[in-house]
Amino acid sequence: MVRTFFDFQLKIWKDREDNILELNKKATLTILILVISIFLIYIFNIGAYDLWSPDEPRYAEIAREAAVDGHWIIPHLNNRIYYEKPPTYFNLIGLSGILAGEFSVTAVRMPGIIISVLLLLSLAYFVLKKDGLKTAVLSTIILATTVNFFWLAMKINLDIPLVFCTTLAALILFKNHSDFKNNKLTTIFAFFLMGLGAVVKSQISILPLIILTVYLVINKKAKKLKEIPWLASLFFMVLPALIWLFFAYQKAGYSYFETTVLDQLAGYSTGSQGHPQPFYYYLINFPAAALPWSFFVVPALYYYKKLKNERNTLLDFSVVSFLVIFIVFSMIGSKRNVYLLQLYPFFAII
Repeated sequence: MVRTFFDFQLKIWKDREDNILELNKKATLTILILVISIFLIYIFNIGAYDLWSPDEPRYAEIAREAAVDGHWIIPHLNNRIYYEKPPTYFNLIGLSGILAGEFSVTAVRMPGIIISVLLLLSLAYFVLKKDGLKTAVLSTIILATTVNFFWLAMKINLDIPLVFCTTLAALILFKNHSDFKNNKLTTIFAFFLMGLGAVVKSQISILPLIILTVYLVINKKAKKLKEIPWLASLFFMVLPALIWLFFAYQKAGYSYFETTVLDQLAGYSTGSQGHPQPFYYYLINFPAAALPWSFFVVPALYYYKKLKNERNTLLDFSVVSFLVIFIVFSMIGSKRNVYLLQLYPFFAII
């Protein structure tokens, strides 16, 4: 009888595990179908319209010169050094052109589309694990169809790969924050992604670390920061920049570092370079850039406040991320709607 009882219990547990596995398979399949559908929408007729001035033709030409003339370390435009941005994403576009056998409109736009889809897939994965299929599907659709993201996903720009690095890093750090000690490798990888973001576009890629710190302080868990393997994490965070700058210094000397890194960092943070705007710029422009979903911001925040103890930690983290990013970018002197792309993944979760 005892054996029969245990056999019965084992059968129940096995059936339960099979049901969970079946649900996970269905959820994964649903997400994959959704993301593939979005990818097909993004690439539909992508080569039928010309590159949009001023950025797309310029970036495509920098990528072409990297591939044709070997300017992989220091970007060149019309055979002159291009000081404004690091080479990483231009090199990726250059490789895309080489693989395609031509630098067509489709070839130079494809890396951005692929990265956009990978971002959507990453977001869906993390939300699915934390908050279920329904929220994962909704968050993915919201991000994919937000006006600014939808538009930029199909254009050559540096902000899509940057937001991929920062969002994935932030979500990994959030996932690991309860137990950094047993998640050292993925934590180090998150820091590496921040470093990669710096050589894609700018040092604003440290945003995930700022967000994590604020989130832990608000939740009175600041001591968790001590569990981060700081030495290894910081090493891998600066590694991409160190490798690039080492070879760049060999080719162009200190003046290139001074102009590309120091002058750009100071200029864009103060607004003396780039696109200076008043601190309230995003308050006015964000609602239009985040259409059609910006209509739901106020109801979402009201619902968030009403939930109180019922809301999950991912929602809390997303709200903190949204507010931190909004405040940080409002404080930076140079402002464009494209910069605020950083907060859209968290906006989609909210």
